[in-house]
Amino acid sequence: MTSAPSRATRRLVWRISVYALLALPAGCGTQPPVPPPGPIATSIIVAVADTGWHTDVCLRREDAGPWLAALPRDPAGMRFLCFGFGDEEYMVAHDHSVLAKLRSMLPSEAAIVMTPLRDEPATFFGAENVVPLGISRAGADGVASFIRASMRADAAGHAVALGDGPVPGRIFFAATDSYSGLNTCNTWTGTALRSAGLPVRDGALFASDVLGQVKPLAAAQAKAASLASTAPASPEATRPASGGSP
Repeated sequence: MTSAPSRATRRLVWRISVYALLALPAGCGTQPPVPPPGPIATSIIVAVADTGWHTDVCLRREDAGPWLAALPRDPAGMRFLCFGFGDEEYMVAHDHSVLAKLRSMLPSEAAIVMTPLRDEPATFFGAENVVPLGISRAGADGVASFIRASMRADAAGHAVALGDGPVPGRIFFAATDSYSGLNTCNTWTGTALRSAGLPVRDGALFASDVLGQVKPLAAAQAKAASLASTAPASPEATRPASGGSP
């Protein structure tokens, strides 16, 4: 009896398949329009969650917008929402065989997964696997619009719900785009971050492609915030007001 392929072997097969498809046309659906990058702010946080090969984008529920109430299953009572993109067969049917992974390299039906959380994303995914990034109010609106536009709508304009999948609590919706070796979960994450106004390059295929950009960006934001908090007050701010006793 032959043993099942090791995790390293499966990952190698998957990567070889991706690189072999780089010479093929993308064959993916049209992605929602992406607004031009805006100024980086820190008033609102979008977080990137890393699961090792897959990345999610997380927002506070109030920052995701009122459209959530129109979902087939409104995640009321949840403080944070994480969204990801992937091959429908892999995510919903939970078929993780090598053959399924090879099939997913060609354009196939995709799904959007929503993971509602009562606690911080760092509690669910592990603090070492979550990268928080500051964005503006306009950035939050941009990423929320992108996520909503990534969900396929029915004739009434409602998101099309799929099965619950193998992981309790996670909700799946049909995606407007196709999944392929050239349009992966990490490609989607990168586009979501650009929709938030963050300077993330297009074309990410692997989680490392996303993390290699967002980690330095988060570090730069943290450094800027630290410098701003320790900067001395300007002379104008410390000068006594005119008038009064000498």
